[in-house]
Amino acid sequence: MKSTKTYTTTAILAVILLFTNCKKDWIRELPPGDYKEQIDVTGKWVKKTMPISPMNSNWYKNEWKEEIVFEHPKSGKFTKFYESIDKIGGKKTIMQITGKGIYQTKGNWILLHTNELKKWESDQKPDDTFKKFEHKLLYYYDKKNDVILPMIYDVAYQEKNFGVRDGVNTPYDETDKNFLKHLRIYTYKDYQPHAYFKQ
Repeated sequence: MKSTKTYTTTAILAVILLFTNCKKDWIRELPPGDYKEQIDVTGKWVKKTMPISPMNSNWYKNEWKEEIVFEHPKSGKFTKFYESIDKIGGKKTIMQITGKGIYQTKGNWILLHTNELKKWESDQKPDDTFKKFEHKLLYYYDKKNDVILPMIYDVAYQEKNFGVRDGVNTPYDETDKNFLKHLRIYTYKDYQPHAYFKQ
């Protein structure tokens, strides 16, 4: 009996792990199947950001921006740029992170595959050297609002496990009302903005 129970428990755990991995991994790849309609996202897309300061302090303020520049689909290349400027008293420090890679589209879905990264801070010497870096994340182009949203929150390649994906019942189902609701929520989110708007 113990042996049977052990096998049953192991099988249940295997199914749970398989489901968990599937749930997690779909935001790292394009949907299966063929999509007749393809989108062209060529150009610059930017997040709408606001300066951050504790209790509207004049002593400390953080200004930041993040943008994605897509080259023509034939090239398939993109550049993702993040800049943060901290103003503390009379001192200013700058951090910049630039990622480069290849993007693919299928229907309204966009997969960004970053394969090199460069980080620079104002207390360092200028350095244009990119290092190998692997990162994949799935985005969705919302035609109605002309906006691009990642499936989870991502800023400067630092992810947080919440976002549009929370409204997904079935991966890649664009007709799901809950998915569409979460698109609207994260399009207009001011704090920790998710959406990129065409510039």
